Amino acid sequence: MSWTAALVQLQEVDTELAAARRRLAEVEAALADRSVLEAPQRAVEEGRRAAKAARQKQESLEFELGRVEEKRRRAETKLYGGAVKNPRELADLQAKVASLKRRKEKLEDDLLEAMVEREEVEARLAEAEAHLAEVQAAWEAEHDRLEVEAVELRGHIPVLEERAAALSAKLPPSVLASYRHLLRRKNGIAVAHLQGESCSICGTLVPPRTRQAVRAGEEAYCDSCGRLLVA
Repeated sequence: MSWTAALVQLQEVDTELAAARRRLAEVEAALADRSVLEAPQRAVEEGRRAAKAARQKQESLEFELGRVEEKRRRAETKLYGGAVKNPRELADLQAKVASLKRRKEKLEDDLLEAMVEREEVEARLAEAEAHLAEVQAAWEAEHDRLEVEAVELRGHIPVLEERAAALSAKLPPSVLASYRHLLRRKNGIAVAHLQGESCSICGTLVPPRTRQAVRAGEEAYCDSCGRLLVA
C-alpha cells in the first residue's frame, strides 16, 4: 500500500473515530440526564402532599363532627330526660342544643366540601402518577437503547484506534507529523483530493508544479487551505 493510499484511509478512519467519540460523549451525557423526569416527579410529590392534606382535613372534620354530635346527643338526653326542672337550666340546655345543631350543620357542609376537594385532589394525583409512569417508561426504554449504543461505541472505538495506529505506521514521519498538525487545525479534515486541477476541499486551482508532485505521489499541500493533497 502506498503512503498516499494509507493517508486517505487514515483520514477516513480518523473521521469515523472522531464521530464515534462525539457520539459516545453525547450518549453518556444523555444517560446521565434525568431532567425529563423532574417536572412529572415534582407534580406527583406535590399531588401527594395535597392529597395527604385533603385527607387529614376530611378526617379532622369527621372527628369534630362526631364529637359535636355526641355532645348534642348528651345535651338532648339531658334536656328531655326529665331530670332538669329548673326553667333557667332548661333554657340554657335548649340554647346549647340549638348551638350544637348549628355547629353540626356547618361541619356537615364543611365536610361535604372537604370530601369533594379530596376527590378532586386525588383525581389530579392519579393523573400525575399516570403521566409520570408514562414518561418513566419512555425514559427507561430510551435509556436501555442508549446503553446498548454506548456498549457498541466503547467496543468500536478501540478497533478504530488500532486501525488508525496501523495506518499511521505506513506514513513517512514528516507526512504523519503534518497530518496530525493539520487534523487539529483544519476541523478534522487534513487531506484533500486533487480533482482535475482544483483542491476538493476549498476549490482553489492548484498550480501545475504542485499537481505534478501530487500525481507523482510526492508530499504536497494546497496553497490556499494548506491541506495535504493526494491524487
